[in-house]
Amino acid sequence: MGVTLEAFRCRIGLFAGGRHFKPRDGTKSQRGISMKHVPLVILCMLLVISGIELNPGPSHNCSICPSKFESLKSYWAHVKIHFPAKHRTYPCSGPGCNGKFSTIGSFRAHVSSTHHETPAVGNNSIPFESCPVAFCTQVITNRLSYLSHMDKEHLNYGQQFECAYDNCPTVMKNSKQFKTHVSRYHSGEEDLFNRPQLGQKPEEDDGGEDPSDDETESESVTDSSGDETDDIFLEDIYPDYTIKDELARFYLRLEAVLLLPTSTVQIIAEEITLVTEFIHHKLKASLMQELISHKLSKDDSSYIVRKVFLQDPVFNIHHKSKDIEHLGTNCLRMQYWKKRFNFVMPKQIFLGVSETGKKCYAQMVSVRESLKLLLEDPKVKECVINSFKQSKNPNILRDFCDGNAFARHQENCHQGGKCIHILLFQDAFDSNAFSSGGVKPNGFYYTVGNLPPEYRSKVNLIQLAYMVLEKDFKPSRSEELNDCDKLKLVLKPLIMELKDLQENGIKFNGEVLPVCVIFLIGDSLGQHVVGGFVKSFSSAQFSCRFCTMSKTEFQENPNMIGNLRTPEEYDKHVSIAKEHWSSVRRDSLAARKKAREQAERRGDSTKIRKLQDPISKSAFQKLQAVHHLGVKYRPSPFNQLGPNFHIAGSQPSCIAHDFFLGIYQNLVPKILEHFVTTKGWFDFHTLNSRIRSFKCKGSDALDTPKPLKSLESLNGNAVSNWNFVRLLPFMISDLVIDKEDPHWHLFLQLKEITEYVCAPAITMDQVAYLDDLISEFLLEVKNLFPSCLTPKLHFLCHYPSQILEFGPLIRLFTLRYESKHTFFKRVIKSCNNYKNVTKTMVKKYMCRYAYDLSSEIIPEEIVFDSPCIFSEDSLSEDMLKAFPNGFSFDKTVEVTEVVIFGTSYRTELVLLLESPSATTLKVGCIKKLLVHKSKKPFFLVEEYLASTLDTGLYTCEASAKKYHLKQISEFGDHYPLPLYLFQGKLCFTLKHTAPCMMDD
Repeated sequence: MGVTLEAFRCRIGLFAGGRHFKPRDGTKSQRGISMKHVPLVILCMLLVISGIELNPGPSHNCSICPSKFESLKSYWAHVKIHFPAKHRTYPCSGPGCNGKFSTIGSFRAHVSSTHHETPAVGNNSIPFESCPVAFCTQVITNRLSYLSHMDKEHLNYGQQFECAYDNCPTVMKNSKQFKTHVSRYHSGEEDLFNRPQLGQKPEEDDGGEDPSDDETESESVTDSSGDETDDIFLEDIYPDYTIKDELARFYLRLEAVLLLPTSTVQIIAEEITLVTEFIHHKLKASLMQELISHKLSKDDSSYIVRKVFLQDPVFNIHHKSKDIEHLGTNCLRMQYWKKRFNFVMPKQIFLGVSETGKKCYAQMVSVRESLKLLLEDPKVKECVINSFKQSKNPNILRDFCDGNAFARHQENCHQGGKCIHILLFQDAFDSNAFSSGGVKPNGFYYTVGNLPPEYRSKVNLIQLAYMVLEKDFKPSRSEELNDCDKLKLVLKPLIMELKDLQENGIKFNGEVLPVCVIFLIGDSLGQHVVGGFVKSFSSAQFSCRFCTMSKTEFQENPNMIGNLRTPEEYDKHVSIAKEHWSSVRRDSLAARKKAREQAERRGDSTKIRKLQDPISKSAFQKLQAVHHLGVKYRPSPFNQLGPNFHIAGSQPSCIAHDFFLGIYQNLVPKILEHFVTTKGWFDFHTLNSRIRSFKCKGSDALDTPKPLKSLESLNGNAVSNWNFVRLLPFMISDLVIDKEDPHWHLFLQLKEITEYVCAPAITMDQVAYLDDLISEFLLEVKNLFPSCLTPKLHFLCHYPSQILEFGPLIRLFTLRYESKHTFFKRVIKSCNNYKNVTKTMVKKYMCRYAYDLSSEIIPEEIVFDSPCIFSEDSLSEDMLKAFPNGFSFDKTVEVTEVVIFGTSYRTELVLLLESPSATTLKVGCIKKLLVHKSKKPFFLVEEYLASTLDTGLYTCEASAKKYHLKQISEFGDHYPLPLYLFQGKLCFTLKHTAPCMMDD
């Protein structure tokens, strides 16, 4: 048994003369102990006398650093030092409070509204007892109620009264003066008022005791009513290491977030160093004078000044000292970041000298080191452990781990054992982003495939592994003739480390697990470069990396697929191409040698100078273009990763580049051109006017369809083009006079294919249906637009088989990886340094990685704001039927928006419930968003029946007031769709299909 010290102090302070007890008959207040409280006081005294342990009260531990505090006030004062960290949430630590906050503003608001009765920081923390106006019996519990009560009940009626705080004789005359005075003079006071009210005489002592003795005893016992502003200085609220960490994070933020050049950051550090010296000199002189004026000797004053100023952490950090690390130089800052913020130092790889004599470098970030730091994050670690326990539905494909390729990897590599999965992405930046023109970096990034798809799409979880200029991939003429595999040479450091990780593994959760590259991801051009395939898509006959289909064969029979490439066939084609390459090289050298000999016999010196190169430029281009059935004469360097990895079958399609920026760009403008020029249903100006005037809702508004500049191509990015096709029926379907027109039918087929191709989960039956749908679509394209039968349209033939191999292709989307390019473009623009551009970019990136790791790298799964009280009284009878018996209404709040795994949900959006038939859907329109105290979200939805139209849209009709209360996992699809008013009806268009939408 134990009584908390805080509770004991409260009881003693409350019953030992520390408050007024005002009789209900209006007579004067009496100081003393009420008779009904005597047993409780005696009990408290007996506890002390008997020696029963008094607990020291709750301890408030900081969740970020080791600091501990006895009072909430100290904890709240300390925790604000951590708020600059990104993605980090901070617990309240109040008694029984589970609140978490990401900003100092929301933290203060919570403290003010929830913990107003607890001594704390802010303006709502003063615990009053009763109204200071005579004969008013209103009980006032906190500062907010004090302000409200006085303003409404007394000042509005012209009453005047003294300030409620002790030792403040100010008389309040009007509302403005009252609020200004309390805010200005009593914003932090916490004393209980204990003096007579206005118009009353000072109370008399009935017990014959000296009132001053009572007050003295009360003060000494109740300790908590003392000057806590002085007490708080006795606690080490801001330890030196936290201040140093925050200053180091400040410099890291300048480098990584604000992207200031390192030289500029150094200037700032030097200025802070200088300014702190000025401040020290000024304050030391002032303090010396003050101490001497208080009769201290000069020696004692000097000792105090020196002792105090030695504790200045900002000064110490910027000046050399034997006992403390400092941050005055870039080198020292990087050392500190590496020690405290997991800064991984990039390694510069020398690649040789170019033809112009310039040294070439690549920048490498150790995958082992960065992966080790990433796996130490608690949330990442939890996700990886859970990935080893996941069960699969053999009929539904939800991720790449459900595909056949991953199953073969597990069987061949680990016999079903555990491993860390790596998805490796590579892409070159757009050279137009850089003012220097010739700079085009190529970056290699990776993500941990064990993470759930909703986390893999987070940009800060995509890690840089290698960066090199694209021009360094290209061999010179002499290197090519010497059979130098430049791609293999440049990528050797990266591949060797990946191979080492696969063979030797990495320590995780007490065991060593292999780290395996599962797939290579990228756009088609990049995939062909690193995969050892031809790079030309317009002129090459064999431009498919999945099969040996020729361009001519595809145009004759679009549904035909050639022999699929296997590791054995790939290696065989490399050997044949290499023999061909050797023959071409031999012939080119012989031809140049013969031409040079002829020029020498003729004595043509001009011709001799032109023939100095071993082979001609055209012969060099011909030599580099050698291939066999689309496979180049040098194998992919990634085939070195191990016997169980081969480039054939490890490069899935990118639907963003092949579909949205390929097929859409080619085909959709031609369909629109047919409507405008051939049919004349509308003109080009009307089309653009409809596009501009259409108001997108929900997430559609993030990437709105772009008006066309001409009928030759679309103008948007990948997602904008996606929305263009989805929303086009809203814009022009009423202008399409003949809904049976084959061109309109072709467009609707393309829209339906998109819904299946972009599905995050798809059944085996739906894959088979998609295969039939694509076959029919390609035949229609051949009949209507034979010129559109391009290689990227041929890739569409492989989509059904690729979904079976790699899982849903949307899970291997590359656009999130390309978001990393935005950071590097900002770096170059901000730093304006092209001397060693890859070094500048990678150093800044690693600063950003360290900054992200200094806080929670994975944000909260469920985020909501502005909760309000939820009551069953606000529900209709039909809504109440949706709630199960025993639902905790008192533990639930209502919100206007909730974000779950990055997807935003609002009211009036619809979610898929089920599909009763092939042409109808049951959807739920969100009417209320509820969040339980355990942070579990609930959706109160009204059921709608949606029917498909000949425009590719679904129209909704409300059922007979039928409501459902569901969690997000109970919907057929997690993606919310906005409702649009179209031709007097509520309609929506699908973004992708769902497993429950199966054809009968």
